[in-house]
Amino acid sequence: MSLSPHMQLGKKLEDLALKYYLSKNYTLKYQRYKTPFAEIDLIFISPTNHLVLVEVKSQPRKGFEAFRVSQKQKNRLRRAHLSFTSHSAAVESHLAIVSQDGRVEIYKDYLAY
Repeated sequence: MSLSPHMQLGKKLEDLALKYYLSKNYTLKYQRYKTPFAEIDLIFISPTNHLVLVEVKSQPRKGFEAFRVSQKQKNRLRRAHLSFTSHSAAVESHLAIVSQDGRVEIYKDYLAY
């Protein structure tokens, strides 16, 4: 079964974010992890042994990064992230914005806003 153009783009963005994190010595634990609340795009163990949950988004235009995740989606992701807090004392939430030319920009603790 072939992927829709939207799904193809999502996979490409996730692959670019994955390469970025691996180049920073993060270890991939899960990819596209499904919880009852939401799917978490990437889950890593950081070099400092923190659990890092990553939401990957495209950057269609500069300056709109804060609006790439709706409040409704943040609420679903918060519930999904809570399922991991019992497994690890140190859990980080990252938003990886991937530009059309493949640059990856990381926003840490984006769910706090």
